[in-house]
Amino acid sequence: MAWMMDMAPLVLAGAVAALMTLSVLRQARKPQPVPVRVRNRRAVRR
Repeated sequence: MAWMMDMAPLVLAGAVAALMTLSVLRQARKPQPVPVRVRNRRAVRR
């Protein structure tokens, strides 16, 4: 079971890096996303 404790930090670091890269890719894909507030306001006005 010791190998699991040794690998835990590496797995966590890998997961964090993957999440960061995914978020960066999403931001690059959508440079200017429309805020939810604006969408709700437009829907309510209609």
